[in-house]
Amino acid sequence: MLKKSRNAFVVPLTIAAAAVAAFLMFSSATGLFQNASDGSQNAQTNQAPSINAPVQEDPGGLPTDAPVGESFIVGDQIKVTVNGIACQKEKGPLPELAGDWADHCGAVVDSNGTITNDFVYVIVEVTFENVSGSDEAGEIRLNQSPLAKDVGGDATLAAEVVLCDSVDLNAQVSNAGEYDLADGESITTHLGYVVPQDDLSDSGSPLYFLPDFTGASLYDPASVNAHWVKVPAFEG
Repeated sequence: MLKKSRNAFVVPLTIAAAAVAAFLMFSSATGLFQNASDGSQNAQTNQAPSINAPVQEDPGGLPTDAPVGESFIVGDQIKVTVNGIACQKEKGPLPELAGDWADHCGAVVDSNGTITNDFVYVIVEVTFENVSGSDEAGEIRLNQSPLAKDVGGDATLAAEVVLCDSVDLNAQVSNAGEYDLADGESITTHLGYVVPQDDLSDSGSPLYFLPDFTGASLYDPASVNAHWVKVPAFEG
């Protein structure tokens, strides 16, 4: 019969202790890995929405029709009265169409400012009045009201203001076209557009003058009580 020494029990105990320590280290590492994984999932949860998420579109729609001579209020602040709209080759009360603007529009003009190719001036005489009731002057941009048309039930840009007899739209300043109106004050001005004369034929889609001071008249007309006035056909 063999006699077991004290050292014979020490070795198995040492091996067992090492195994337990290894197991604990493995468990700890696994836990850390799990926590890191959870963190990664949380980070992914907080990321921006997928590009496939639905995009909120502009409400669209059409402004309310208004005849020449009728007054209406846009955005609760500016009363608008369109006094008349003319379509003609002559520049009338407008300043001369600068060469760069003529090139941009595609128009050819003579020394008197008369258009000699297949484009025409649309000249809108309009009165803007500040009816806000505020002590602060209302700022309007006289170059912001476009000509628009109905495309699929939405108001769509057709032409931008290029000429005005009240402010210099070609001024090399950041606020070109701005005009301040005190409460109760009004301004009557002429706004000029250059469009292909075919756009003003009886068979074409009609154009409308659309007073706009915030940008919403074109994209969300109902929100600002937007109105537009039909441009007559060119009879030249």
